[in-house]
Amino acid sequence: MEKELKERDDKYVELDTKFLRLHKRAKQRIQDIQKEKDDLEARFNEVNQKAEQAASLQLAAQQELERARQQASEALRSMDAERQQLRTVNSK
Repeated sequence: MEKELKERDDKYVELDTKFLRLHKRAKQRIQDIQKEKDDLEARFNEVNQKAEQAASLQLAAQQELERARQQASEALRSMDAERQQLRTVNSK
């Protein structure tokens, strides 16, 4: 009977040791996954910020392009008006 109790106690100790080892590994794995998640979130935020900056730069470039087009259009109209005046002066 005492032998059975000893065997049972040994078995419980063995199972408890295995459980503690598994629990420790599970805790470590959870910490590793949490760190990986945090790293991915940081990378996502960084990429998102860069995308927002790129969109802002693209918008600024589009606005600058539109201003340049308007200036070119105005310059062409002005040149046309000057040419028309020169033709009028030359035809007199």
